[in-house]
Formats: sequence, C-alpha cells, structure tokens
Amino acid sequence: MLFSFMIYTILMDKKVNNEMDRTLEEESTGELFQGQTWSGKNFTSKVFSQCVFQRCQITECDFSDGRFSECEFKNCNLSLAILKNCKLQEIAFTDCKIAGLDFSVCNTLLLDLKFIRCLINGCNFSDLKLQNALFI
Repeated sequence: MLFSFMIYTILMDKKVNNEMDRTLEEESTGELFQGQTWSGKNFTSKVFSQCVFQRCQITECDFSDGRFSECEFKNCNLSLAILKNCKLQEIAFTDCKIAGLDFSVCNTLLLDLKFIRCLINGCNFSDLKLQNALFI
C-alpha cells in the first residue's frame, strides 16, 4: 500500500511539473503564481500580462527579450535575473528582494517601475530615465 502511494505521489509531482513547464512556455495573462520556485529557468521571449507573483523564488532566471505588462511581484526574491531587452511596463514590486539585476539593459520603451519596501542591492540603473519610477 505504501509503495502504491509513493508511486502515485511521484507521478502526480511529475504531472504538476510538466503542466507548469507547459504553461510557462506560452503567454501568461491574468494568472496568479503563488509560492513557485524557479531557479535558473529560461523564460526567453516569455510574455506575462496582468499577472501576480506572490512569495515566489525567481532566481537566476533569463527573461531576455520578454515582456512584463501590468504585473505585481509581492514578497518575491528576484535575485540575479537576466533582463536583457526585457520590457517592464507598469510593474510593481512590493516587499521583494531584488539583488544583482541589471535594469540598464532592459528595453526602455514604456518602462514603468514601482518599488515599495523592497531590498534593492547591487542593481544597475545607469543611463535609465527614472523620473516616473517610484521608490518607497
């Protein structure tokens, strides 16, 4: 009986991971991502619109050539993410850890960022026009 339960658990974990990987290959609109751990994942050219990320570990992920539009990050760790040519449009970070991100390589078209009670460490904002950015 215990062996059957273990096999079932392994198969269900694999099914959930496969479904999550498939979902992340497509455009995501209006989704809630809660408690996810993505480390070193490739999200190149991925589009997220009107999504909310809560308590997610999004470390060392590659978002090159991607787009975030009208998204919120709450209590997330976004350390060492790659943002080369990524569009960040109407993005709010609340209570997040943001370390080692190079915002200077983002696509600056409609760049709109809000940082509320975030720990920002070792990030590069050089040459960006941040007059509309909010740091609280």
